[in-house]
Amino acid sequence: CQTCRANTGPTDLESLAAVSSAAAGMQTQAAVGLAQSEEVTRTYHGAEPQTRVALTEHLEGYDTPLPEMLRQLPPAPPGYELIKRLGSGGMGDVFLAREYPTERLVAMKMLRSPGNAIAAERFISEVRALARLNHPHIVKVLATDFLRQQPFFTMEYVSGGTLADRLRQGPLDPREAARLIMLVAQAVHAAHTAQVLHRDIKPSNILLDAQGQPHISDFGLAKMLDRDDGLVTMTGPLGTPSYMPPEQCSRRYGPIGPAADVYSLGATLYHLVTGQPPYRGKTAVEILQQIEEGIPLRPRALRPDLPPALEAIILKCLQKRQEDRYPSAEALAEDLERFLQNSVPSAPLHTPWRRLWLWTRRQRSRLLAGTTGLLLLAVAAILGAVLPRTETPTPDERLAALMNSLRQGESVTLIGPTGLPAWSKVLHGNVALSSDETSERACVYSSLGYGLVLLLPEVPLDRYTLEAEIRLVNLVTARRDGLQMGGLFFGYLPNDSAMPGCVFHAVKHVSFLDHHYTPENPQAYLHPEHVYFGDLILLERPGSFPMLAFPRSAHRHPFMPSIVCPAPWRKIRLKVSPDAVKAYWREDQGQMVCFAAVNEADLDKQAEVAAQTLRKSFPQLDYPTPDWNPRRGLGLWCHRAVYAIRNLILTPEKRS
Repeated sequence: CQTCRANTGPTDLESLAAVSSAAAGMQTQAAVGLAQSEEVTRTYHGAEPQTRVALTEHLEGYDTPLPEMLRQLPPAPPGYELIKRLGSGGMGDVFLAREYPTERLVAMKMLRSPGNAIAAERFISEVRALARLNHPHIVKVLATDFLRQQPFFTMEYVSGGTLADRLRQGPLDPREAARLIMLVAQAVHAAHTAQVLHRDIKPSNILLDAQGQPHISDFGLAKMLDRDDGLVTMTGPLGTPSYMPPEQCSRRYGPIGPAADVYSLGATLYHLVTGQPPYRGKTAVEILQQIEEGIPLRPRALRPDLPPALEAIILKCLQKRQEDRYPSAEALAEDLERFLQNSVPSAPLHTPWRRLWLWTRRQRSRLLAGTTGLLLLAVAAILGAVLPRTETPTPDERLAALMNSLRQGESVTLIGPTGLPAWSKVLHGNVALSSDETSERACVYSSLGYGLVLLLPEVPLDRYTLEAEIRLVNLVTARRDGLQMGGLFFGYLPNDSAMPGCVFHAVKHVSFLDHHYTPENPQAYLHPEHVYFGDLILLERPGSFPMLAFPRSAHRHPFMPSIVCPAPWRKIRLKVSPDAVKAYWREDQGQMVCFAAVNEADLDKQAEVAAQTLRKSFPQLDYPTPDWNPRRGLGLWCHRAVYAIRNLILTPEKRS
């Protein structure tokens, strides 16, 4: 721009399309992978999926490595010039920018996917949190603009790198590490006083200025303690595993509060003085298990010259029970100040007698159980000899039990009110199955792309009724980005001979989406959503995205979608037989209505329409139309969404 000297970026359609494509590629990661280490706290498009996590944003300070495709700068907002990209997170990108007319350097954070309602809310929440804070060791917000198509805000630019950069040179001097964390703890206490919880303190989120003073950054996971932010996450913990307290991994350790940040401060200090975090593992799951059940290696075992007083402060922060840690970040800062002044801190030294006492307290229940076990050993031996031994059935044994019950005309529960399926097998996609408090401990399944999970490989019945309750828990991508659906499938027929190296998955399905709201048009949800019954054929091709034949079905029923996630439980009932299928849906008024009654001829006709869709794209394809057979397998499917399901019951029916 000639007036403000801002870099307006590419104006031709090809350049704009390249930027848009890069952003869309990043969006598809959708945070199903939990950070495995400090250096890999997120995955990019094309990377191998990690373990599941919540849909979060981790900025990683300013040092996040980027794929080559994202090094191109987007258009700059008026009044700014973008100089280079500093880092990138799950939802946004950070750039070094020059502000005009002041010509000062600022850090600009831009929301990558404005259409993603969850990302937009977290972006706004981060700005609100930073706007509350005014402390010399917390980065300050300088300007915001949420009225443009590409929302952004600017912060003061801290030029000295991060503590993670400093750690690449090796562990810090103990007194220097204590000084830095003391200042950070004072800033964290100021945030807590303003009712802001950070929830992601770690070396890469602590910036250093030219004078070596620390500044806390990245409040993308911050929570305001005096209000409900209303944000919805996917199943899983929030944060970076190596620095997360036990209560952030599992709710059995209590609610998340200021003590969580105290723990993360201790974990960061541990890393600064030893060169490694308290817990390490090959996978994020291993790290989380260690945090919940393990004990960190003593810092002095890794660094014998570490002062015992500083070790005591670190270990007090890392206690599993919140009440055993410092009562506040201010108390931690005061103890670090005592250490720097060569005074005795309040944290007890980790002497052999204290280690024995801590071990005894941790093992109290086991010691009690051991004593009781010794007293009952004789009785247990007798009972063990007399009573039959019970063992946990294997998956094959559970499947055989289900099939035997069905052959005998008995109902079977494929998924109960809580917990995982009795038997399951992933047919396609990176499907994650879990069960936790986010959906009343019901079975939760999700997939970045198309995901198929088989619950029965075959049904030894011609006639049966299938009932279940399903709810939408969350969207993986923004509503405007395309098809996000999920539900049940049955009549599963695979085919791996129609095209060399490819697999066709053909099913009948009942599917729905329960979220029609978009930030660009808040009133759009007034248009009813529909539950569908129809055919789906997934063409799985090696080395490329799958192709879906999903013809628009005439068998559908409207309902009013929910605006918030998780949505209400929706009940589905299917009556299946060789000559017809009837599909029922519990409508908004609570009544079960039959929205699809399809005879055998129409079932075959729908399958032919789906097969023709594939043949149009592949004229050379020798793919036969799937014939209808109620005895084929059934299961769950979803696409770019997280669903929960419970009380999935299959009941044999007799011919009337």
